[in-house]
Amino acid sequence: MADEFFIEPRHNEAVKYCLSLMAKNYEEVGFIPKAGVERLADNNGLAVGILNGEPCGYILYQPPRANADVKLIQVAIPTDLRLQKYGANLVAYLENQATKHNASGIYLKVAWDIDANTFWQQLGYYCSGNVMGGIVRSRKLNIYRKDFHPTLFKVVEKPLIGISNRTQYSKFKHTKNPVYEFGWRMAI
Repeated sequence: MADEFFIEPRHNEAVKYCLSLMAKNYEEVGFIPKAGVERLADNNGLAVGILNGEPCGYILYQPPRANADVKLIQVAIPTDLRLQKYGANLVAYLENQATKHNASGIYLKVAWDIDANTFWQQLGYYCSGNVMGGIVRSRKLNIYRKDFHPTLFKVVEKPLIGISNRTQYSKFKHTKNPVYEFGWRMAI
């Protein structure tokens, strides 16, 4: 029997499930107060993946608007169900919603030291820069984006990923000066 997976934008337990999975994956996704999650859910900015009748991940985002970028806030899948396309399905759902509303693209921030960087690159997102982020941990965040409309140029930065970049990260954190190679790539 094949697994049945679908996405439910108005799941009854969406906020409760989102907060529960967020707490279990704090290092990867961070923390958002309950009131913020409820506000996004009320504005159609939370969707839950359902696998065989049970919640299986969520995607949290600012609702799409015409000619504006969509801010993707969090995507989380239970650890034992990762690498099975459920996260990619949630992202595809948001991309579909964004294009229906004629959004210009999607952007998100990802901590430099987690495996999700590879996930976003595999989905066709490119790193457009880095920022310091996180009130509590103050760690470097890679900014990923996907454009829905052609652009003449894209600023592309090699994302800071993994333990091999700890020296560069320390230098950046101390000096706040960029230590990464930026380049222009002709958009095709």
